[in-house]
Amino acid sequence: MNAGPGLPAKKSLGQHFLVNQGVIQRIVAEVPREPRQLIEIGPGEGALLMPLLETGRPVTVLEKDCRLAEQWRDAGLANLAVIECDAAEDDWISGLDQPTGVVGNLPYNVATAILRRMVFAHGTFPWMILMFQKEVAERIETAGSRQGGAMGMLVQLAYAVRTVIDAGPGSFRPPPRVDSRVIRLDRLADPLPETQLPQAWSLIKSMYHRRRARVDKAIARHTNQTVQTVQAWFEQAGIRQDARADHIQPGELRQLIGAWLA
Repeated sequence: MNAGPGLPAKKSLGQHFLVNQGVIQRIVAEVPREPRQLIEIGPGEGALLMPLLETGRPVTVLEKDCRLAEQWRDAGLANLAVIECDAAEDDWISGLDQPTGVVGNLPYNVATAILRRMVFAHGTFPWMILMFQKEVAERIETAGSRQGGAMGMLVQLAYAVRTVIDAGPGSFRPPPRVDSRVIRLDRLADPLPETQLPQAWSLIKSMYHRRRARVDKAIARHTNQTVQTVQAWFEQAGIRQDARADHIQPGELRQLIGAWLA
């Protein structure tokens, strides 16, 4: 059963409905058995939702499109709860009272905003399997390199990241103009504490503001410390003194944050 097969996608919501059965099957096969509680962000027409429900596990869907939210509410499916909300803006995380796995084909225009909110609440989300624009996924996967980006650095303070499968434009209706990639994020055994992540994110943004420049001065300004103090932190963390943002690995940043917030 699909909700409204053939519904026109809303460009304003960045909708591209997944239709490639090979990609769908690969995503579903990747879903761990625990925790049982699942959330799907943007169920669309049910390509992923239906096989997830067939496992007998409770699934909550977050749907911004009022047309689809209404149809899923009216579907009368067992183990399905529907929350009509904007996953990038509305507070849906605080209502979760148990560990929850997340699956989602995220709208490209708000994908990183949604991801950031979940990383900040990593205690609730032991794993996530998410679809991004391929270029964005690559930047998340390659933190600490020229290809990496600020979001990837934040993510890898809390999660290990790996590719699940790539999906070309023909995997969706309507086809996007870019390739896509599904990545899996598994929470680290010792992630940076949630209480430190907002400060870490602010520091990361200051580092990447001028990514080709040395970051010691930017970090000194941000932390209200001297450059000499920052360079001492670099030495403790094994970071080169002339480091740019691209030179610093997530584990090294974790040590630097520890020295700053000690």
